[in-house]
Amino acid sequence: MENDNVIKSSYDRYFVNKTVKENQEEAKQQKTAPKKKTTTKKTTTKKTTTASTKKETSKPKEDPKPTQVAVYSSGKLAHPALGRLDKGYNIVTPAQADEWMKLSNKVRMATPEEVAAAYEV
Repeated sequence: MENDNVIKSSYDRYFVNKTVKENQEEAKQQKTAPKKKTTTKKTTTKKTTTASTKKETSKPKEDPKPTQVAVYSSGKLAHPALGRLDKGYNIVTPAQADEWMKLSNKVRMATPEEVAAAYEV
């Protein structure tokens, strides 16, 4: 072999027949090469302003659908996709509550007043 520093690769034509030093120099040049500047057109338009009116700040909208609901389970239950329910009140998502009620007759929806009375709140 003439040169032991030659990188030979049949699958990468970029490095074939180049020495290690040539590859290092080329990599440095690519890093330090000036990047092309991208120009963007700035468009300006003339806007006419009229008497400003104050925007009323809207109150945050209350979410009509709750993100969590309480269910009452009369026994311990477990499901691979839904998790587990202990005996008593459990907090779950509405979708999970529907699935639990479909799966077992031991589970029912609990009202907020019922939960508050159970925990003496």
